[in-house]
Amino acid sequence: MIPMDFHDIPEEYRQYLFEEIPLDTWKNLFQKEPRFQSRIKGFRPSKAPKKVVQNTVVKLLEEDLEFLKTALDFWREDHPSPFALIHKEHIQKNFQAFEKKLGPQALFWHLLSTEDPEISELAWKILKGNMKKDGKQNKKKDSSSNKNKKKEASKEIPEIRYTEKELNKLIEDILDREKEKFKKSQEEWMEKEQLWQVQEKKLLLECQKWREKYESLEKKWKKEKEKIKTLQKKIEEQEKKIHSLIKEKEKIQKEFPSDFQPCTLVLKLESRLKSLNEKLEKMEEKELALLSLKAQQKEGKKSQAEYMQQIKELTDANVSLQKELEEVKSQKDKVLVLEIKKPENISERAEKEKVLWPKQAHHYPRRLEAFLDKVAKIPFVDTIQFKTFENTSQSRIKEIDSSGDIVLLFSDGQKGVKMVVRTTASNAGEGAYIAREIQKIEPSILL
Repeated sequence: MIPMDFHDIPEEYRQYLFEEIPLDTWKNLFQKEPRFQSRIKGFRPSKAPKKVVQNTVVKLLEEDLEFLKTALDFWREDHPSPFALIHKEHIQKNFQAFEKKLGPQALFWHLLSTEDPEISELAWKILKGNMKKDGKQNKKKDSSSNKNKKKEASKEIPEIRYTEKELNKLIEDILDREKEKFKKSQEEWMEKEQLWQVQEKKLLLECQKWREKYESLEKKWKKEKEKIKTLQKKIEEQEKKIHSLIKEKEKIQKEFPSDFQPCTLVLKLESRLKSLNEKLEKMEEKELALLSLKAQQKEGKKSQAEYMQQIKELTDANVSLQKELEEVKSQKDKVLVLEIKKPENISERAEKEKVLWPKQAHHYPRRLEAFLDKVAKIPFVDTIQFKTFENTSQSRIKEIDSSGDIVLLFSDGQKGVKMVVRTTASNAGEGAYIAREIQKIEPSILL
């Protein structure tokens, strides 16, 4: 609240206003308030000289009291009044202390810049000197003697000092609060700025994606457009052809007479051709059936030939087996005829030396090594020599010669190996004894 005119303010107080408020603050005020910008003529507010700004401010303050209100409000944002939180009565009591501390000009403008109308009104009273008059009257009434005055003065001095301390504390508290507010606002702005940056990045990425999609769709659209153009051209060509054919048809129809009818002979020929076509189709079906039957017959002949070959192979195998059985039977008969005797002599060789393994490695039948180790333990066996491999599934003693040596064939069911077992026998009968000992080791061996 500003109840008085700017002309009532002395020059000293006005000059203090320009000294206290910096030039940049006045420029910012003109920039933020568009209604006062036009008063600075010939310059922008940010680039106007100091004298021009001061002169325009003085003119505005003299002409329009609203400008003073806006200026004080603007000034209050950066310089909060320390008297905003102090009560009016406290200011009245401690007026002299405040005046000594701040000075009359600063006290006036601080009081005037507060939002409380009573305190701003108090500024004008202080300016007029009402506070001094009221103070003198109160002193005349209250003080009856000089002694009381001195006592009261001595009492007021510590109070004034106390109020000065309080005022300093209040000013410091206000400044601290404003600093904290500024820090908080700065932190909030920093956080907001970070969020804005993140959002900006996201938006940029989305924009890129949408651009890529747009470009791809644009390419597709162009391709489709080209296809449509080609199709339109083809359609136009076909329409032209159809149109030309229609014209030719019309010409041909015009050439024929109006009462023209096809000949009966032509109709008969057409019916004959249809019947012939039907017969041909039936003949083709029959030919296809014959071809399929011939193919089946060929396949049957092939399978019959295969069966015949298998029968021949089986008969040949049967004949060979019968021959082998006859040989085995003949050998068995020979063995039975022989007088089986135990040999008198024993081999002097060690068991490990009896089996004469070939130097070259071969794929021998399974269980051969274990079988030969057992055969080598027979005391009448002198050596075991390897001869040849045979494709046989049976193990048997093929021959016992007159000296008692044994021709042995060992098989694991898939392949066999032929060996000669040299013995200490002197005749076939003693060899038959050793053969039976071998058969005891492997009962599947046929004699």
